[in-house]
Amino acid sequence: MKKTLVALAALLTFFAGNAFGYSFTIEDTWISFKGYEHTEADFPLDEYGSPAIINMVVTVNSETNLLESVTVNLREGSERLRFDSLWINTTYNDDPWDSWDYYVIERHPVNPQEARADGPLAESGLYAVGDGWEYNLSTEGRIGNPNSLADNGSLSILDDTFKPIFYEDTFKLVYNFEGHAIDASGGLFLAYTAWCSNDIIGGSKVPEPGTLLLFGAGILGLGVYRRMRS
Repeated sequence: MKKTLVALAALLTFFAGNAFGYSFTIEDTWISFKGYEHTEADFPLDEYGSPAIINMVVTVNSETNLLESVTVNLREGSERLRFDSLWINTTYNDDPWDSWDYYVIERHPVNPQEARADGPLAESGLYAVGDGWEYNLSTEGRIGNPNSLADNGSLSILDDTFKPIFYEDTFKLVYNFEGHAIDASGGLFLAYTAWCSNDIIGGSKVPEPGTLLLFGAGILGLGVYRRMRS
């Protein structure tokens, strides 16, 4: 009996610990930005050189429902190009998917005024997105696709030091949102691309972290039941 209780406690600790965080993966299924499919006549391929995107992994703390990180996985040998943009919608529930709430841009550190956009660029940082936002469209690469948000007064800076970390050995671009209190309980829709829009990724998934606890509880219940039967 004592051994059974110890085993049950260990399993419960394992499943409860895993329920405090969950991740989901958005695969690279976009060719063009949604709403700009007309450009596919001129740019029918998924990617044109670097950066070539594999997928995007989103991690949320299921105890607080706060966004923890977004990792953009690039193909081996890909070059990270800047400026690049990450869009986040935290109120996604089948309403317009591009009702953006947050926006991250990182400009090139050596030539920050370099732009391949048809409108004004914001400075590097994490922004809250307000009413009246507009896309900038790429003027090179995948021409005519969104590659940033226009600096038109709709963006409010939240952190002008915020930027992702690019791990050149693993080709991972990691945005760490811990400490920024981005509430993901209303659903998430995200999109990412670099200035050239050579590759574009976006999508949504609303996982159910509570299923981890249910799964763990089911295993525990089955174990107790089988023990009692024997």
